[in-house]
Amino acid sequence: MNAPLSRSEVREERDVVLARRRARDLADRLGFDPRDRAGLGLSVAEMALEALRGAGGCAVEFRLEGDPDRSLAVRVVVPPPGITRPDGAGPMPDAVEVTPSEDGGAVVSIARAVPVPGPEPDPATLGGGPPGPSGPVDEVIGQDRELIGALDALRDREAELDRVRLDLERAGRGLHALRLQLDERADLIRQAAEAKTRFYSNMSHELRTPLSSIIGLARLLLDRSDGDLSPEQERQVGFILLAAHDLNEMVNDLLDLARIEDGREIVRVAEVDVPGLFASLRARLDPLRTPGSPVALVFEEPEALPPLATDGALLSKALHNFLSNALKFTERGEVRLKAEPGPDETVVFSVSDTGVGIEPGHLESIFEEFGQVEGPLRRLVQGSGLGLPLVRKLAQLLGGRVDVRSRPGVGSTFSLTVPARHPGASPDPPEG
Repeated sequence: MNAPLSRSEVREERDVVLARRRARDLADRLGFDPRDRAGLGLSVAEMALEALRGAGGCAVEFRLEGDPDRSLAVRVVVPPPGITRPDGAGPMPDAVEVTPSEDGGAVVSIARAVPVPGPEPDPATLGGGPPGPSGPVDEVIGQDRELIGALDALRDREAELDRVRLDLERAGRGLHALRLQLDERADLIRQAAEAKTRFYSNMSHELRTPLSSIIGLARLLLDRSDGDLSPEQERQVGFILLAAHDLNEMVNDLLDLARIEDGREIVRVAEVDVPGLFASLRARLDPLRTPGSPVALVFEEPEALPPLATDGALLSKALHNFLSNALKFTERGEVRLKAEPGPDETVVFSVSDTGVGIEPGHLESIFEEFGQVEGPLRRLVQGSGLGLPLVRKLAQLLGGRVDVRSRPGVGSTFSLTVPARHPGASPDPPEG
């Protein structure tokens, strides 16, 4: 498309005003914003005025060019001696070009892309109508009206900005108050956590001494150090010793939790012999099972495991809690421990049992401190509800995680996944 819209001759300063007005009028009809309308009118006026003063006049042509991307093009045809530089082009046009004409004059071309895409305009409509005000006074009045409109728009924009600023200030004050509340809550939570840790630690230390005495005295009685016991006495002392061991286990769990929460538990990374670890766990757990127990304790021989570098003591403590917990809640069948390679250079230790199982809705609460699930064996089994929460914290120290799968009446599988090399492990020495 290369449609002529209008052409006007500039022979006096009034013609410059009319050309400027025509440029602004066309820009307005084509959807230019106020800034671009003013810029285009200024460019046309400055070039026409320069041609008028330097060459005695010029012709100003307006055309609509391009398809489908349209541009408003302006050609200023200047008679000899022409002009050599487009001082009036300004920074607004998309393209500016000065070419000499055959008669010794010059043609200055500028173009500005039409901002609003749409149906092709009718050149007759764009080119029709009066060229604008009849004199400079009308032009000045029109400019004043545009200026007042621009000032009104600016005032509305400033009022909107003031409203936004006030909203932001109110939001900032609200956020500040919320941050203060959160800091206060965090302070209270930290104080509560510290108080709980101190309570765990103090209570555990206070209980350890009398418990040691109870266990020692019960063993002396069972060893007949002070004479024989009747069968009933021996049975009762056995109950005392068993209860003292259970209470001592809870005290040890409390101390471990207190150390971890207080940040005093140190991870000591070393190479871990997994078969040796399994043998140690079997030696510690076999004495806890009654002779002729209907529950088999199975340790699968680990195969094809990557070298394991982690804290063996913490790993052993976590697996011991898994196994002892499984033995408590399994009446018959088996408790099985195995280790196998996991994804992304990890080792997965899993303890499976054929016990009572856990309802899906309780799979998360069992990892809460003192959280226990009611069930057919709950009233017969002593426990503190600290073993599984402790395992989860130990897993975090080891850089791993704990998972559980369970079906009521079928059994459960607890898994501990740890990196084959703990993040704190020393790098392997270079080969060679």
